Amino acid sequence: MDSNHDQNGRGALPRNWVGVGRSSSQVAAEAGDEAALTAIAGRDPKLLIVFCSHTYDLQALLDGINRRSHDVPLIGCSTAGEIAASGVRDSSVVVTALGGEGFSVRTTAAINASSDLRHSGAEAAAALTELDERPHRVLMLLTDGLAGDQQEIVRGAYSVAGAGVPLVGGCAGDDLEMKSTYQLHATRAPRALS
Repeated sequence: MDSNHDQNGRGALPRNWVGVGRSSSQVAAEAGDEAALTAIAGRDPKLLIVFCSHTYDLQALLDGINRRSHDVPLIGCSTAGEIAASGVRDSSVVVTALGGEGFSVRTTAAINASSDLRHSGAEAAAALTELDERPHRVLMLLTDGLAGDQQEIVRGAYSVAGAGVPLVGGCAGDDLEMKSTYQLHATRAPRALS
């Protein structure tokens, strides 16, 4: 069977792809550029997901990624270790690029989330209402691991999305220092969340 057709032989299926890039360069802009270059690999991404050490100059890192990607929608956060196919490392950046015609993307950021966790979850989930109609939907939340009861964020998200929408994601970290975490969104300068 031709992989460009569904099991009933109807029309071409969308070709989606994923790419992952990592850099351990300690020069933030260089690290961002290198990881994005490898992840994108000359293709046209729809979304970049970035996980990185909080020790980088995060604005320089973000600028390097955005220059390489030409400001593709971006989300991400600081971590307590970065995971890629080559294993787990500290003091690095991992960029995952998603592309193809089979999906649409909307991103948003809830500001001052820790002041009202449930409302922030609902605010983030509201981005689903701006998506093209698709048979499958998923909501990804990258939250502040130091904000408090994460269940409140999930409750808020599900109050908008409903239980039929899968929820994926995780909490931002800071190499287990438990002092401050950072979120990345679009071209916006990262800021400490706690």
